[in-house]
Amino acid sequence: MINRTKLPGSSANHIAEAFQGFTVEEYRDYVRKVMELPVYGFEGMTYGEGFFKPMVSLVEYLSDNGFTVYISSGSERHMLRELVEGTLDQWIPADQIIGSSYTLTAPNQGDTANRDYDLGVNEPVILAGTPATKNLKAGKVYGIIDEIGKTPILVFGNSSGDLSMGRYAVENGGKAYMLLCDDTERDYGDVDVAEAFAQSCKEFGCETVSMKDEFTTIYEEDVVMAEETAEELDLAA
Repeated sequence: MINRTKLPGSSANHIAEAFQGFTVEEYRDYVRKVMELPVYGFEGMTYGEGFFKPMVSLVEYLSDNGFTVYISSGSERHMLRELVEGTLDQWIPADQIIGSSYTLTAPNQGDTANRDYDLGVNEPVILAGTPATKNLKAGKVYGIIDEIGKTPILVFGNSSGDLSMGRYAVENGGKAYMLLCDDTERDYGDVDVAEAFAQSCKEFGCETVSMKDEFTTIYEEDVVMAEETAEELDLAA
């Protein structure tokens, strides 16, 4: 069992503070290094390889059939751009990624408002240490409206943070499909959580897809779950 003391405040604030003062390039380089690390709880896979194969196939299929595919995630946008580069960017370029964001500033800007400050010669852009937007729940709908300007025809998600986006598509003539993380043999799923999520999906007008019953594969063939139990991997404990 891994014990972790919960700090006051939101995780978004803590993560933003952790990277305060990083240039955008330094932050993205850090993400690339983390992508090379092995995924905790699995053998044979790095964080940069941790994509569900059926979802990658879906992105490829939609792109090949004339759809423009966007990523809308609660994760930070620059991190997502690094994860996608060399994996999904042939179908989803950087400007088709919507995510949460951190505020940006410059080393000499201080308290001067953006509208009143000009960057100095070769002055880098750095992370200011505070969240700017959180792309979850209703925030995902607002992000789609602001950044795409069109209602999605199809929405795919896997958490409660995706339900508002799904409802937005369904109520405007689209379809929404939510993935149930119910596979406890090939992944660290939770049947009870999946059942509760399935009920929420029904209430929001979203259809569901079972990882256990409808995914013939999840990761590459040589990827296996580590011997640690799900209990040992419960980071919230």
